[in-house]
Amino acid sequence: MPATAARKPAPRASKPKEASSAGQKTRDLILDTAERLFAERGFFGVSVRDITDAAETRLASVNYHFGTKEDLFKAVVERRFREIDADRQERFAALEPALKRMTRREIVEAVADIFMVPILDRVTTGEPGWAAYAQIVAHGCNVKMWATGILASVLDPAARDFIALLARAYPKASDHTLYCAYELMIGGMSHALGQNGRLDTLSAGKYRSTDLAAIYPTARRFVVGGMMAACEAKKD
Repeated sequence: MPATAARKPAPRASKPKEASSAGQKTRDLILDTAERLFAERGFFGVSVRDITDAAETRLASVNYHFGTKEDLFKAVVERRFREIDADRQERFAALEPALKRMTRREIVEAVADIFMVPILDRVTTGEPGWAAYAQIVAHGCNVKMWATGILASVLDPAARDFIALLARAYPKASDHTLYCAYELMIGGMSHALGQNGRLDTLSAGKYRSTDLAAIYPTARRFVVGGMMAACEAKKD
């Protein structure tokens, strides 16, 4: 596996076709509305007309600003991911000078924290768009159409950064082990980010799936222990 290397954060989306403040306001309104509805109902549970009706704008506005429904979905994912990616790149850069002095566990803990903390910090601010974004990505990671399509095109460069960092802790681990360890970490973290209410039901309301700050310490121990056990195993 390659060593962790500096990578520029995800590029900013191209400027909207309409440069006026009114055009930008309409574009942002469509993104906000689509984000909320995709989080509530999923991609296939929402039509373009549902989005424009809720946003109280013209149907043609989606085509003008984004193109297809799939293009709109990608724009929804990219918008907040750019901020997350920039935060993560700063954390990767800050970590680099200390890597040679860090234990394996500390590096694996850094993999978990750099992935999760930038999202967790924003979701727990109470700004509803971030919770919706987290739910969209969590759901998309478990749907092949999105995991190998739109989400892959947006998220894969960052995923390779995490796998490369994990390889710094376990340089003798096979590529297969490293990729699987990362994917299984994503599975656990995305389930938590999905906030699907199962924790509420299982605990008869004692605990809440929306309380990510309370869930994360346990999730962190779980994924760190799992990744270390996988990478330290003698055989895949």
